[in-house]
Amino acid sequence: MRVSLFIIAIILLSVSACKKQDDITIDKLEEEIGDFLPLSVGNYWIYEVNDVDTNGNSTFVNIDSTYIVGDTNINSQIYYIFKSSTSLIYTQYLRDSMHFIIDEKGEKFFSPNSFQDTLNTKLVKTINGDTLSFIYRIMRVPPMLIKCVAGEYKALDAETVRLLPFLYKVDVSHAFYAPKVGLILRQDFYSFTGVRKEYSLMRYKIM
Repeated sequence: MRVSLFIIAIILLSVSACKKQDDITIDKLEEEIGDFLPLSVGNYWIYEVNDVDTNGNSTFVNIDSTYIVGDTNINSQIYYIFKSSTSLIYTQYLRDSMHFIIDEKGEKFFSPNSFQDTLNTKLVKTINGDTLSFIYRIMRVPPMLIKCVAGEYKALDAETVRLLPFLYKVDVSHAFYAPKVGLILRQDFYSFTGVRKEYSLMRYKIM
């Protein structure tokens, strides 16, 4: 019962938090979605990857890069193929669909002007039907410039919230996108050891 009440309370707070933000000041966000994630074959982004603990202490891990290696036709739609330099199995297919960035399964990752509704949700249950986790992604406007290795940028945050009712815990991850640049900073969920991966843009090339 306590877990159920926790879930209900958190979801009510989440729904309230997802209401439209009235004061959107990043140049009124008039840019097209391609400005926030330029989709052209040959584009790449290079990141410094660090482990960051809950006290803000950072430990260098490696250098990673994401690049668009080509495009492909899926269900009569053109998707751009994203690959990572440090993962042989990482491949992501993305396209612009009605001002949303979506993958080949239709999952929404980003929007420059959808601040009222959640982009997507995912509910994971145990074999007994209890809620193990509830995850949702929403768009937010950060109140300040976002700092990465490459500098400071105006950005939008594709924020992902994960509710873990059995642990009475709420985790938040962030993916900050800057106009005409793309993803400048990604902050993953904290692990159970209190450390999370942070990908900070170092340099990039847009075709």
